[in-house]
Amino acid sequence: MTVNSTPPQPDPFQKAREALYNRIWFTRKARIQSEKRLLQNDFHAQLMLQLFSAYSIGLSIYLLKFHAARLSDDAANVTLIVVSVLLFGIAPYISARNFKGRAEEFKTVYVKLQTLLDDLNRIDWTSSIESAHLEYEMVEKEYARTLASSENHLEIDDAVSRFGVTGISRPLSKRECIAVILFFSRRWFVWIGGYIVPPVFFVVYSLFFK
Repeated sequence: MTVNSTPPQPDPFQKAREALYNRIWFTRKARIQSEKRLLQNDFHAQLMLQLFSAYSIGLSIYLLKFHAARLSDDAANVTLIVVSVLLFGIAPYISARNFKGRAEEFKTVYVKLQTLLDDLNRIDWTSSIESAHLEYEMVEKEYARTLASSENHLEIDDAVSRFGVTGISRPLSKRECIAVILFFSRRWFVWIGGYIVPPVFFVVYSLFFK
């Protein structure tokens, strides 16, 4: 007499549960990256705005205190008006983008997603298949509601969240790796340019009209 040693096949529900778990896990990682991106945007935007204001005040003092011979009063006034208009235009734009508020919303979402992951882990599919299916459907519906009620993350957020992570079911493709590198390069270019251009302009301006 022989004993059938074939291991039991996994229940299709278990596969579906694991697939949903992976979807929620990757979505949560992408939303965490979205929060980081927006908080960085808010920090650098606010800092640059403060620096631009300081530079404009310094330029105003320079033009009033050390009036250049090669610069007429009209030219000096126009320069100050242009700088002021730029500042008044940038400030409302940054405020309208609401980086910090949107980051808080992303945080609320990924905290909720972590709760859904915990709920999935607590499903005991071996004891009661009917009860497990019911709990699974509740988590799936709540996941859909959570995504529908919040801002979606960017595609690059998903790629950045997987960058450098090993042992995952969705490793980065070559195209995504290039996109991530270009994303960081572009951000650093904008940040460095934003910090360097105003003081360089101030120095060149003061030397040219010395």
